[in-house]
Amino acid sequence: MPTLHKSFSPASSIGLFDQRLQPHPFSNFVKRFSVLVISLVVISCQSKTVSFDSFTTEAWISDSTTCRDYRNSVIQAMEGEFDKFIGMNETELMIYLGHPEKTLLYTRGQKFFSYKLSCEDSLTRSRSLRVRFSALDYVNEVLILD
Repeated sequence: MPTLHKSFSPASSIGLFDQRLQPHPFSNFVKRFSVLVISLVVISCQSKTVSFDSFTTEAWISDSTTCRDYRNSVIQAMEGEFDKFIGMNETELMIYLGHPEKTLLYTRGQKFFSYKLSCEDSLTRSRSLRVRFSALDYVNEVLILD
């Protein structure tokens, strides 16, 4: 049986592995570009934070059960900030206003959330804040109904 030297290998005798693998000249560019793209995607997927000067979320949400007339007292000041609600989705809106007292389904996938402004009134005959959602689940209108 012939003895082989430890340094002998068929591939090295042909010269296949004589050259060391060199990184592709664009590999550094591709790595940096992919990190940039991933960073932009992560940043763009974050929801926007909105601050309201006219009301506090905690007081608005608790007023539906405590009946301190907080909602009715801040609604006029809130009216100037209705444009901040435009473009929010349902989950984002409920962070600021809580669960609605009534949800109305409308044609073409649209829906409305109704929030009572006073505890004494019923939802059918009361002053209320009504938020309209488009079929894509984004706020497109905020109204005060008397």
